[in-house]
Amino acid sequence: MKKKEIAILFLTMTTIGVIFGLVLYWILISSIDNFLFHCLLIGGIFGLINSFMTLFFLKKYASVIHINQKLDLEVQKDKLTSLNNRHAFDRNGTVKYLV
Repeated sequence: MKKKEIAILFLTMTTIGVIFGLVLYWILISSIDNFLFHCLLIGGIFGLINSFMTLFFLKKYASVIHINQKLDLEVQKDKLTSLNNRHAFDRNGTVKYLV
């Protein structure tokens, strides 16, 4: 992922966490006591944890896709001559190369 996409994901998920903290305050706690700061802090922390977990799984997913592409390319190559075998052309008539 690009740095811009990571920053947008981080800010969006943190903002959503803060909004949920604000909604929690308005719905549940506003009638009990003044805990606005605590609700916003908990919502922000929740958004940070969500964004870090999402980035972790997205990086793992990208890694698995890259490994899968490498293995697919290795299967299409003959081990003795390092040339593409006939199965490389069976799918759609063209050879897939690793990007």
